[in-house]
This record gives sequence, C-alpha cells and structure tokens, in this order.
Amino acid sequence: MTFLKTAVSAAALAIFASASAADTARIGAGLSIFGPTVEAQIPITDKVTLRGSIAGGLSATGTTTADGLNYSMNASLGATTMMATYHLPVGMRVSGGFLMSNTSLNGSVSGSAGDSVGGVVVPSAFSISSNAEFANSFAPMATIGFDIPVFGMVLSTDAGLVNTGGFDVTLTETTATPIIPAGNLTTAEATIESELSGYDYIPYVSLMVGKWF
Repeated sequence: MTFLKTAVSAAALAIFASASAADTARIGAGLSIFGPTVEAQIPITDKVTLRGSIAGGLSATGTTTADGLNYSMNASLGATTMMATYHLPVGMRVSGGFLMSNTSLNGSVSGSAGDSVGGVVVPSAFSISSNAEFANSFAPMATIGFDIPVFGMVLSTDAGLVNTGGFDVTLTETTATPIIPAGNLTTAEATIESELSGYDYIPYVSLMVGKWF
C-alpha cells in the first residue's frame, strides 16, 4: 500500500508539473490539519480548477506506564490530496476529491510475568506492537472555503470532512516465543476498531498563501 500511495503521489505531481508548463498555475504553501502543506493548482475552465497538495512533517512520541504495563507511541502526520474546485462569486469555493493518508500511528505494549492483559494473567514477559491507519486508502473528502486577494497573492482557506472509514488496527506479538493466542489479538483488534468507529469522519482544515504564475 505504501508503494501504491507513493506511485500515485508521484504521478499527481508529474501531471501538475506538465500542466503548469502550458497553463497558468498557482503554487501555495501553508498549514493543514496534517501539517505543513504545499499545493499546486491549475485551471480547467473559468470556474473549475484542479489542485493537489502534499502535507507532512509533524510527529510525536511518548511513553507511559499503567497497571504495570509499559506503553509507547510514535505518531506522524501526512497526507496527499487531489481535488476539483468550483469557484463561486465573492471568492467562495467548494471542493471535492480524495485524500491518501500518510499518517501513521505505531505503538507497543510490554509487560512481565504475572501482569494482567485483558483480564488474563500472562505467564512470562511479552511485547506487542500495534499499527493503526485509515480504513479508506483513498478517503473521499469535501471542503468549502474562500480565496482572498492579499497584496498580489491569494490567502485561501478550506474547512470540511474526510471520510476515513474508521481505522484498521493490527496487533502483532513480537515476543521471541509468543504466549498470547492469536484469537485474543484478533478480538482485541476488533474491539479497538469498534471504539474508534466514532472517527469515520474527521475534520479537514487548511490555511494557505499562494500566487498565480
């Protein structure tokens, strides 16, 4: 899946680069909910433009201990978007397209003999790694926003929703000699995915400054 996302991103950039050579293009930079963002936009008609963006660069790590278990988390934000935008009067615009998430949520939990995991006392030391990602590899999205001319440039905003489809969660025991039944991990995955079902839709917000060339 990582290869597919990389290939699609590269193809999108190639399309925008070739189109920019023949048509007026707008290049912008700013921030979105997925981190620092760069964007390219080209006109298709007087009212319709195609635009794509790449965001990323923000990450966080953390560790904690609870109920005798050691937890660690490594999270990074990133996404590639492709949207068609219809420009309305007074600078208002509506956009629709899809988002490919490069966001990763990786973690681990480890414990010692006698610790309780889900009500089960484990007989020896163990470790489990976890990964969570959007269920929709190509997540539909829609936004509304405004283009505001400022000193020969354009301040643009977006606010909308991304349909993530929830999260796919993978738990893998990394203990040298596994001690936790695979069925228990499968049940735990389903439980976590159910708890995250409230995130089928997440907000998308961006603020960019661009210029037509």
